[in-house]
Amino acid sequence: MYTDYFGLKDAPFSIAPNPQFLYMSERHREALAHLLYGIKSDGGFILLTGEVGTGKTTICRCLLDQIPADVDIAFILNPKLTAVELLATICDDLKVDYPDNPSIKVLVDRLNQYLLTSYRQGRRTVLIIDEAQNLSTAVLEQLRLLTNLETNERKLLQIILLGQPELLEVLSQRELRQLSQRVTARFHLDALNREEVQNYITHRLEVAGSHRVIFPTSVMRRVFQLSGGIPRVINLICDRALLGAYAQHRDKVNRRIIDHAAREVLGKTPATTYGSAAKVAGVGLVLLAATALTYWQADRIGPLVASVTGGINQAETAAEQLAASVSAQPGQVAVENLATRQKSEGVANDPVLTTVITPDQRPATDSLLRLEGDTASDQALGHLFDLWGIPLQRSNVSPCQQAPTHGVECLTLLGSLRDIRHIDRPAVVKLTIASIEHYFVITGFDGDIVELTSGEGTFRLLPRDLLRSWDGNFAVLWRPPPGPKMLTRGDRGAGVDWLRSQLYKVDGGGSASAGAPFDDDLEQRLRQFQISMGLIPDGIAGTNTFLHLLNTTSGDLPRLTKTASDMRDR
Repeated sequence: MYTDYFGLKDAPFSIAPNPQFLYMSERHREALAHLLYGIKSDGGFILLTGEVGTGKTTICRCLLDQIPADVDIAFILNPKLTAVELLATICDDLKVDYPDNPSIKVLVDRLNQYLLTSYRQGRRTVLIIDEAQNLSTAVLEQLRLLTNLETNERKLLQIILLGQPELLEVLSQRELRQLSQRVTARFHLDALNREEVQNYITHRLEVAGSHRVIFPTSVMRRVFQLSGGIPRVINLICDRALLGAYAQHRDKVNRRIIDHAAREVLGKTPATTYGSAAKVAGVGLVLLAATALTYWQADRIGPLVASVTGGINQAETAAEQLAASVSAQPGQVAVENLATRQKSEGVANDPVLTTVITPDQRPATDSLLRLEGDTASDQALGHLFDLWGIPLQRSNVSPCQQAPTHGVECLTLLGSLRDIRHIDRPAVVKLTIASIEHYFVITGFDGDIVELTSGEGTFRLLPRDLLRSWDGNFAVLWRPPPGPKMLTRGDRGAGVDWLRSQLYKVDGGGSASAGAPFDDDLEQRLRQFQISMGLIPDGIAGTNTFLHLLNTTSGDLPRLTKTASDMRDR
């Protein structure tokens, strides 16, 4: 009813999961990165929990859109099943035949045969269960037994559980301790913070075609207080508020309209809805501090390799100020890092892009609507190759297909601005602005300002504005070392020789004959280097370690305008 009145193309706050209106906060991207990595891991359970309406279903839809071609998915939406019904549903999704009235043994045998065949064909199988807090203890135990289906190399079934916080209580039961010990990664999806709520509302209005202020900043802060940062509740309140403003013939939503909308939607007075911002921040802080303390040594995750291998406004309340200070400490992410168990690596969650900038201090920046990027990814990649001094042939062959002839590769990653800054390489990003895709190269950081370059020129953007239009994917160039993309103790070959020579350059030398194995000495040197770079010291050399070694030992690499040392010195 109000779209024409406000000049909107669509209703911006529909609770339908329209991907056009998708807003991915930092924590949503981290959650997606965990799930995507879990699909590539060696089996076990991946756990994603979050309060009702925080976006778990949205994350799941994004996950399904990015499933690799060699992965088969069984997806269970209604988990209120018996053990037999659960197994039968899994078989149905995977198109596994079974007789009428089968027993658990028959279903497990058929499923095991299917998984072995898929493994021999180089395929993976992933089971995703939504609303997993509704699973009975007996069914959860049967799921644990399914993870016993394995070869000598890896488990045959990866299981992802999505659920409300009650799922954590279920898994804490003593009779489920064996299952809990097989959870290789946990991520809890919190509600949006105050700034993210403002970005969320602004983003959805812009996608709907709004070019003026409908929700003033003070009103958006009130929405945060009323909703507790829950996206679904934000949508309900804002949709009803727009209707109220239309009915009163107002061009903006005011606080009275917002409070009235909250009473209609939530059936409560504003004082008794989701609590004050201080309470929300305080509860979140307690949970964050407790979990961060538990996983202090193993809780950092960096960019997720997706293709080749694949800030904060000043808090008003004391609780918000304390939460902001905790969140700005490196390494305090309330998740158990996959990298410590699944032979991968993380990049430190460094405290960058979180400086408080008051309005009179903030440098002039470009708005999203003024940005003009390249219309095709290959154009932006061409600019990236130019920064490397690599000439490309004018042909129908894409830059990344030409890359190997110049000794480089395109590496697509999923991460954050902190990760790009830490990797210290120019990176291609895609921004979706008013439903149009624009491609840019991030060429540097000037304090907390992101510098973007395209064929149309150079632009400066605040991180919060970029995050509203960026899905977290980025591409960099690198010169991969010889051998496999992951090295562990006991390995031999050119890759191990290269790793040893690079570490000798870093720590002052040593000697070893060609072909020497990846031994204790090399592992110790590698761990020391990983610690110095803020990586997880797991003694496993993978893409992130290789990138940082190349940054340290190669002087001819194009870097970001402001060097990574500026960041690490903070």
